[in-house]
Amino acid sequence: MLGRVYTFDRQNLKFTGEEFRALAREAPADAERGRLLAALASDAVLKTNGKDEVQPTPLCTMFGQGHQHFLERLVAAVSASDQETENALSRTLFSVWRYEDDLSHGFRWDPLEDRRHAYRFGDPSEDRRNATEMGANLLAAIGFAALTTTPTAAGLATVGVSRRGAELCVCWPVVALPTSFAGHVALLAHPWLADQEKAPELGVYGVRAVARARRIQVEKYFNFERARLQFLA
Repeated sequence: MLGRVYTFDRQNLKFTGEEFRALAREAPADAERGRLLAALASDAVLKTNGKDEVQPTPLCTMFGQGHQHFLERLVAAVSASDQETENALSRTLFSVWRYEDDLSHGFRWDPLEDRRHAYRFGDPSEDRRNATEMGANLLAAIGFAALTTTPTAAGLATVGVSRRGAELCVCWPVVALPTSFAGHVALLAHPWLADQEKAPELGVYGVRAVARARRIQVEKYFNFERARLQFLA
């Protein structure tokens, strides 16, 4: 089923407004496909650089730079064989992460994927050491569809993502109580997640801490920093 939902005719999230609208019109007959498209972009919000291209979700960190392609990796994450998937998920869920999988599985969401030239003996682009968890990327690819985007007067808004000027952060609650999927998505969409002063009021919903990870750009590459925790009283 996932192979059907995660199917695209290009490697990167580069669609004109009309092209993305055509994809969305096909989606009503397929709820899972519709959720995935809604997480990627909106045909109602275009880039501000004069190009007729949709504004992608801020979680998209690859546009072809360094031969890294976001949609290609999203598709590859859910296209592994059943045995590969079972082994990867088992390692991720029930073992200590060893980061033994090839970087070509990553989405640049893990801080370890931020490989800079400064303070390094050699060129990091030639460093072929493995530094990602295939199972974690598979779970991220599946859960990605929950982070819906929507057009607003201020531009594209995304569940779990906050903007303050040029700064962009992914925020999520750390809960101490069992939470349904719908309940967790509601918490992800809560505006107080991004507000350090109001976040403590989320404690009534069982939230014990809020994690925030800032998106950064180094030259042409995007990454996310390690999350910082705000513990709630």
